[in-house]
Amino acid sequence: MHLKTLILENFKNYNATKMEFVKGINCVVGPNGSGKTNLLDAIHMLSMTKSAFNYIDQDLIRKDQNYMRLLADLIKEKEEKIEIRLKQKEKKQVFWNDNEYEKLSHHIGKMPLVLISPNDTDIIRQGSEGRRRFFDSMISTIKPDYLKALSEYQKILRQRNALLKQMAEKKSKSFSLLEIYDEQLIPLNQFINGSRSELIKSHEKDFQNFYSILSDKKEKLQWVYESKAGEKDFRDRFKNSLERDLIFQRTNVGIHKDDYEFFIDGKQVKKYASQGQQKSTVLSLKLIQFIVFKNHFNYSPILLLDDIFDKLDSGRMERLMSIISKQDFIQIFVSDAHPERSIEIFNNSNADIRIFEIENGEVKNVR
Repeated sequence: MHLKTLILENFKNYNATKMEFVKGINCVVGPNGSGKTNLLDAIHMLSMTKSAFNYIDQDLIRKDQNYMRLLADLIKEKEEKIEIRLKQKEKKQVFWNDNEYEKLSHHIGKMPLVLISPNDTDIIRQGSEGRRRFFDSMISTIKPDYLKALSEYQKILRQRNALLKQMAEKKSKSFSLLEIYDEQLIPLNQFINGSRSELIKSHEKDFQNFYSILSDKKEKLQWVYESKAGEKDFRDRFKNSLERDLIFQRTNVGIHKDDYEFFIDGKQVKKYASQGQQKSTVLSLKLIQFIVFKNHFNYSPILLLDDIFDKLDSGRMERLMSIISKQDFIQIFVSDAHPERSIEIFNNSNADIRIFEIENGEVKNVR
């Protein structure tokens, strides 16, 4: 699978641009602020129907314009077309071969990709919500029933929390409705927990192996999934939390409280690891994401490397490139402020290389 062409209209700082890509390595070079990351974000949006960096869709529309559009030709077993349209104050539209999706979630998995960016260490350093979001996105890409269950869980959880607040404010006793929500949430908890646990168990050795290579075999990394939903007494725990739920006016037990923790030689990565160790942990996670997608779809996902070479020391960079060269990547997009560095890094890959020089949202040169 690879991206053949991309047209951007009024996307971030791009006006009207058409680009043709190669199988192999596409280097996007230019000064900071030129639009390198924006181009990679457009590719991410073609895959996930949303930006990797902007939470508000309207912020993707070029300043002083009222719409944006992305149109791409994707080569899988045959040529496919993806189109995304967005107008100010209107709902986003996503099309696959000119047919509009009723639900955007139906597009997930059609164009799998892995994005590695400098902000990825936030997965480690920040709260549990970001870690859950990372793993949920990965599992949802390969299991539509997981995405459906997760969406249903979040909807019912909001309803239950609203009821708890209402019961506290009005001192009402709507226990029969609460019971209905509970009987819906408990099996959803157990299904989601099972899917998360399965992913961890299936790829724990790969995760440790990737980290071992990146750290030059100096340390051992442990991966722990923390959840109450998989325990035998989960139903009792959930039910017994009612008094506390009523006090705090929210649901205190469930998979929305789960976390993923990482330990190097027994010490928590989030609290005690160096920046280099945190980067290696996150890179290992991203490489697992690649393996998961490749095994499920039976072809390599697209790899996006956004400005990472300035953030990695030479040793980790060389070891990362060694891993990548062995994983049979079909298409890679690299953003870099230094074209000579990218050429040198990928010089021994035997892959086609195309360099796009970007300036102020325009392609100034292709070589």
